[in-house]
Amino acid sequence: MGAELSGLTAAAEKPVPRVSCDRASQEIDDCDRAPPPRCVTPPRTPPRAAFEDVEIKRPPRQRPARAPGYLHRKRSEAKSFLRVSLRRWARSVGAWSLDAFRLRGYARNRRRIKGQHWEAPFFWDVGDWKSVRERPFRAKVVGPAFERGGHSFNIDLYPGGFREDGKASVGAYLRYTGDRPCLELRLRLSVVDQRGGPDVAWRSGLALLGNRARLDQGVVTNWGSARLVPRVWLAAGGAHPGLVVDDCVRFRVDVMILGERRVDVNPLGGLALPLAREVVGAPITPVKRRSIVSPMKGRAR
Repeated sequence: MGAELSGLTAAAEKPVPRVSCDRASQEIDDCDRAPPPRCVTPPRTPPRAAFEDVEIKRPPRQRPARAPGYLHRKRSEAKSFLRVSLRRWARSVGAWSLDAFRLRGYARNRRRIKGQHWEAPFFWDVGDWKSVRERPFRAKVVGPAFERGGHSFNIDLYPGGFREDGKASVGAYLRYTGDRPCLELRLRLSVVDQRGGPDVAWRSGLALLGNRARLDQGVVTNWGSARLVPRVWLAAGGAHPGLVVDDCVRFRVDVMILGERRVDVNPLGGLALPLAREVVGAPITPVKRRSIVSPMKGRAR
């Protein structure tokens, strides 16, 4: 017990550390020199005068819906009647103009073929049709040559089709194999119903055929159709059984020769005349070309 009291007495008698006045004053001066904390002020709203120039768009004022009156209803009826009448009149005028154009072309063609006659028809029997119709696309079967009116022709047959839009049809073309530069012909190409029925697959028209194609003058070397008859019609058990009899299909060609046409056979066209004048050194009178009716467009040019 005495030992404990002596320890406490010794601890109490220890000197307490004293802080010098100079150190305390230095710490106070450091606190005074420190910058004050920075205050962040919130952004101030712009003054109210800045919003005075802004134009506020308001929705347009809508009138209350009212039932149309008598005059308004009559005016709408008159407008619709006038619109329909003008539309019908335009259609009738267009139809009349088209009919007049067709009749004029028909009358012109009738005058041209007046006094002419059809030559004897030519028939071509294509046997073993079951194997012929299996020919690939654009495979050509050349028919026998024949003459009508002193001019030679032959038929080019395409059982598998000739054009992309006619793969499901049989194409047939009449080719001119003579030496004339231009012949005006009336032609008819058809598939014969061998049981006496009417022709259901045929094409007829006017054409200018020559020994060389001159597209600028409407002269071609062959004439026909890439879709003369659908292939399903020439199959076994088709819609027209008279077209195929004993595995044979008969084609018929009718020719009417209207005469010869004069064409420009110069291969250089319009450049030949100036060149000839320079070479010959004399004036050359050009030959006046006659108007030719194109078989594709049916109009003179």
